[in-house]
Amino acid sequence: MDENHTLKNIRRIHRDTSLDLVLEYIRNAILDGTFPPGMQLKQSVIAKNLGVSQGPTREALIQLVGEGLVEIQSFHGMFVRRLGQKDIEEIYQLRLALESLAIKTALPTLKAPEQMQKLETLVAATIQAEEGGNYDQAVANDLAFHHFIVDFSGNQRLINFWESLLAQSRYILRQLYQVEREMFHENMAQNHLVILEGIRTQDVPAIQKILQEHMEYAMTRLLRLIQSQNSMPQLAQGQLR
Repeated sequence: MDENHTLKNIRRIHRDTSLDLVLEYIRNAILDGTFPPGMQLKQSVIAKNLGVSQGPTREALIQLVGEGLVEIQSFHGMFVRRLGQKDIEEIYQLRLALESLAIKTALPTLKAPEQMQKLETLVAATIQAEEGGNYDQAVANDLAFHHFIVDFSGNQRLINFWESLLAQSRYILRQLYQVEREMFHENMAQNHLVILEGIRTQDVPAIQKILQEHMEYAMTRLLRLIQSQNSMPQLAQGQLR
């Protein structure tokens, strides 16, 4: 893949940019598809194009390995990670377990008017973003809805574990939104509204049931997407030169 084409959407940044900003640029390039799955990530080229030293670039790539977005291939370098069937299954199984537990402890607090208003605002913002074709924002709002519930569990270890899945969740949800926009939009919106009603009525079993259906739906669709992609002829992997 041509280097200039690959990096055309990344503006040059100042040389004293912190690690956090370099990390944000690379992470967003992966999440928005500028750096597609399988692309080799050469830290020297990325650093040069961003106008920074290789130090923060190397640290950012290592952190993205920890987030599950980048993988190290021995003797070959770092690549944007391709998430497979086992990855999808594990992510959604863990999210379901964590969010089902979180809702039990968060429920009494979430029913407060100010918390309900925040959740309703997130649902409305997600639908608005989808209708406007802004699927990156729709994914962000979708996950913010779930994050808000998890935060109110008050269980810091649970919150930390859930947040460790956040980057990969955003990565795979974006792929699903791109190919099944209308169907996924209708399912997501309906499920979030049912969750809101369960919070109002303090119905834990109802919320856990819809959470399970919500997660299983997304997981099934993603697995079908992966299978369809695997059945297509493989394109040459992108590479930064």
